[in-house]
Amino acid sequence: VGVAVPASRTGSAHATMPYMIALIRFLWIPYLVIAVWAGLVGSWWQCGVAVAGIVSILAMQVPYWTNMPRDDGTTSVEHPMKQRQTTIARPRDPPTPADREPAAGERRHLPSDDVELPLWQGERRRIIAAVRERHIDVLALQELSTDLIKRLERGGLHRILPYRQLGTPREKTDNGGFNGIWSRTKPKRGTHGIVSIPAADVPGIMLQTDDGTSVAFASAHTKSPMRGCREWSDGIRSLSALVPMPRKSVSAGTGREERATGSKAGRGGGSAYPDVDIAVLMGGPNADIDHASFRELLRSGFRDAALAQARGHVNTFPSQVPWPRIELDHIMAATRESASGSAAEPARAVAFSGVESFVVEDTDHLALTATMTI
Repeated sequence: VGVAVPASRTGSAHATMPYMIALIRFLWIPYLVIAVWAGLVGSWWQCGVAVAGIVSILAMQVPYWTNMPRDDGTTSVEHPMKQRQTTIARPRDPPTPADREPAAGERRHLPSDDVELPLWQGERRRIIAAVRERHIDVLALQELSTDLIKRLERGGLHRILPYRQLGTPREKTDNGGFNGIWSRTKPKRGTHGIVSIPAADVPGIMLQTDDGTSVAFASAHTKSPMRGCREWSDGIRSLSALVPMPRKSVSAGTGREERATGSKAGRGGGSAYPDVDIAVLMGGPNADIDHASFRELLRSGFRDAALAQARGHVNTFPSQVPWPRIELDHIMAATRESASGSAAEPARAVAFSGVESFVVEDTDHLALTATMTI
């Protein structure tokens, strides 16, 4: 017990398995009941087995408390791109106010919102209010509809975040709607599909810091296991294509040119922006580190904000109850160095802080916020 069962290649017949895996961390509850009962009746071997089970479950949560960000002296570089990402998963309608432009010399924050939204009246104000109050600079939304887009614009979102990139609505493949991404800063590039996954389009934009560092942002929402367990798993693993590809380099002593291959090339045909320095993924993969598919995505080079902050789980689902909640939405970043591991690549360290979730009324996921410093 306490083993994370691989869910990477299960079919529709095993659609409930990912949900069961996501609840593994709560097995300490029945273990505790068994341990107390066994202790009361004097069955010490049963009590010992139950205690061992509790320890194994707690041990699985260690990465959320010990995976501290690296401090190699490069994280203190101040770019005008101190970026905050906010995941407001599954709201139904965003808000309205205008925001101020940063004063001269003031550092700019690039927050991003990753939201899955079916429709309702009122979220428009709540989402836009969150964007303004938290000084969001990049907003990623999922499960959009054309009607919601119109209401967001009528609410004044375009006055805060004037640039947007939407995925192409595709009724046959969209899982609850299409995705979109908004920015306060004018992107250098934009595409409706930065990478191909078996789900809704993954729109992406590319921003650039003052020193020329290029950062790609993507808004992704994989299918839920109930919509197709295999598609859910393949969608998560295909997002590895977003990891920046190392520039061609010459191996010392051999003169051979090398380039990343294998899982880093992704399963969806590669990224539309393979040459960026940093890739930021915001969205709902509907998975956590107990799922084999998500661990494979991390091994491809992505760094999860909650794991990097190492202050425990940042749970995002469901919003309707305070407990129990699980972590299904993520903010992640990958650098060119994480793909190549080469000292020849210029150091661009990424540090996360302020990773937290908050409730947006009438949504079934919580919003997720983080500050990323390059």
